Amino acid sequence: MFFGLFFYFRYPYNFNIRPFFINFAQFFSLHCLLRHLKSPILYLMIFPLKEDMDIPKFAIVVGRQYGAGARRMAAELARRLGAAYYDKELLDEAARRLGYHLSLFSAADERRPSMLRGMWLHGFGMGGGTDALSGETLFQVQADVLRDIAEHGNCVIVGRAADYVLRHHPKLVSIFLHAPAQHRAANIVSRGECDNVTAATEIARRHDRRREEFYNYFTGSHRWGRAHNYDLTLDASHFDADALTDFVMKYLEARGIRPADDNK
Repeated sequence: MFFGLFFYFRYPYNFNIRPFFINFAQFFSLHCLLRHLKSPILYLMIFPLKEDMDIPKFAIVVGRQYGAGARRMAAELARRLGAAYYDKELLDEAARRLGYHLSLFSAADERRPSMLRGMWLHGFGMGGGTDALSGETLFQVQADVLRDIAEHGNCVIVGRAADYVLRHHPKLVSIFLHAPAQHRAANIVSRGECDNVTAATEIARRHDRRREEFYNYFTGSHRWGRAHNYDLTLDASHFDADALTDFVMKYLEARGIRPADDNK
């Protein structure tokens, strides 16, 4: 009993504590203590019930070609799953951490770093020295925000190389949406970004080139849009918006990811 009391108060019990031998010593010492006291109430007080233990959070990340409909699908996935949704919201938090105006920080969103852009941010931002304003630092801050988000709650994240940043997350699901250029151009026109397919095709080409350069620059051996870098790749032109979300929901269910209410 005295052995149990010593270890319990010397190392407060925590299932996540490291190193392992301390965790084992805590478990063994508590077992001895509770066995001596023979009190089932103490077991319920000290050892958490299964539903109260830490459950790994899921992170669904969606890469996309411009105009494929990924943002709409991701937002609907988040709504159905009861998860947080992040797209431009990542910029808000990253800009806040660096002390920049959001409008200036947005200029670097999913863009490969350039010396001219860094000089512009340095001249008009509110941060510190030149190193703090580099494209690499901007990416790192956003990566830190991504990790914080994924650690503290279920989330659906669009773009920002999140599949690479969170590649070691235990419950990561990475998705990439693509579609033929004509289909994406039609979506862009229907959203009112331009009034003809030719202009829409050029808009999509420009955005995709920028995203590919950004992704490849920061991920090294990973390559943007390559099927083997993602868990699921889909041609969005084969689905309407609701059917696309339904299909992905069935895939997620097969991976053990369900709406929050279904997990209770």
